[in-house]
Amino acid sequence: MVNEIHDLIIENKDTYKNVTKFEEIDNQNELKFGKRDVDIKYATDYGDSNYIYPIGSIYDNTILYAYLSTKLIKSIEKMPCVTDIIKDKVLKKTSYYNEIDIQQQAQWDGLEIQNNAPNHLSVISQGKYRGDLINKYDTNYYYPESAGKNVDIFILDGGFNFNYEEYKSNGRTTKCDIAVINGRIINKTTSDVPNLCNLDPEKVHGILVSAVAGGSKNGVAKKANIHGINLNNITYSNVFTALIYIKNHLKKSHRTVFNMSFGDFYTIHERNEKHILFTQRLINDMSEEGSIFVASAGNHGRNVHETEELEKFHLPCILDNVICVGGIDNNVYESTSGMYRLHEKSNYGKEVNIYAPFKAYISAIYNYGEKEEKTHSGTSLSTPMVAGVIALIMGENPNTVYTYETMVEKLQTMGEKGIISGISDDSPNYFVNNGKRIVYSKDGQYEGKCGIYAGNQKCPSGECCSFDSYCTTSKKACKIINDCQPNYGKCN
Repeated sequence: MVNEIHDLIIENKDTYKNVTKFEEIDNQNELKFGKRDVDIKYATDYGDSNYIYPIGSIYDNTILYAYLSTKLIKSIEKMPCVTDIIKDKVLKKTSYYNEIDIQQQAQWDGLEIQNNAPNHLSVISQGKYRGDLINKYDTNYYYPESAGKNVDIFILDGGFNFNYEEYKSNGRTTKCDIAVINGRIINKTTSDVPNLCNLDPEKVHGILVSAVAGGSKNGVAKKANIHGINLNNITYSNVFTALIYIKNHLKKSHRTVFNMSFGDFYTIHERNEKHILFTQRLINDMSEEGSIFVASAGNHGRNVHETEELEKFHLPCILDNVICVGGIDNNVYESTSGMYRLHEKSNYGKEVNIYAPFKAYISAIYNYGEKEEKTHSGTSLSTPMVAGVIALIMGENPNTVYTYETMVEKLQTMGEKGIISGISDDSPNYFVNNGKRIVYSKDGQYEGKCGIYAGNQKCPSGECCSFDSYCTTSKKACKIINDCQPNYGKCN
């Protein structure tokens, strides 16, 4: 029978979707240890075929391991001695996290996990970390399998490099579409400008921002298209020129995010100057078409809208239809409950829509050749984290056309509310989250604890999960009116 099925496999290779698999199978008796090729000597004689062979006999049954096409399965299962054909399955290691729970809670179609990720990624893919509930901080980054696929992130900045390991293809676009020099567009390389990403090798800001938005190791949206818009200087003339060109020539769909990790304070008179008003009008028009704009709040430790003495505004952060991003004081090496506080250098105020980590650990290769791995800081990096989360949202909801209002509502609904210290009660207090809010402990220990902030654990029979995520029999704590959690225990 083995020989008969082997011959059928050989005769029907054209029915296989992956014909190259045969070459891999033919070479399976050779493994490479370092640079040495080693011939494997198996403990049992499995016969001469690599495509089908017996792997064991038990309870009057012989089990055969075979590489079969769908068409062959239908033919072979009709053979008189064949009782069943079962597809082999890769078994997953027991983990401290539950993939099914994560997908159900986050409502993602698929799940990807980056183990031991940088803190700026791990902290945005879980709810508030509490040291009293979690013994060992979870350093993984959890994100939807779509990962921002088919979403375009345009990064207006200076200095880019997409020619290193952060930008493995994944079937996506990562390139500089244009360079803008003093209001003039360059969209093709020339002998004078051989690389649109590299007008000045000393400029690295765009490299860092891009890596956080969509790098394969350091980035939030690992499958998003990253478009570098290389500005020789961050001026409104360059920004305005770039936006006009993108609107007319590059923007393809409503799944578009614009990242602006720059800004400064302007007086009321300056805010009403024509170039600002034209930029505002252009942003309004593109927002109506489904584009989402994100800008940094700035690093002055000031209110983005100052009203004392001379009224000033931080632009473009508080322009209409722009999501303004501030930063929290996360520590990239050690995570503690105290990290949820406004960073002393981050700007703040009623117009700041959401906050993200102020610090990011980034590995980058600069255009002058240096490779660097270190911590970088600023709301310039908080902003691409939010831009990346927006790309994840768009990737999971490809048919939804978002506006500024609906995206802000989505981000604030998904985010952790009221957990950041140092923000006044009359200002928005939301920490960005990518949709996965279950908080796990790496050691899997949650004794006496419950709820979404304690591994999604349920309490034993007869106990309730209190508002602060502890299992108890207290009549007071078990009342719904006292925020008992009914999904994790018995509430009254």
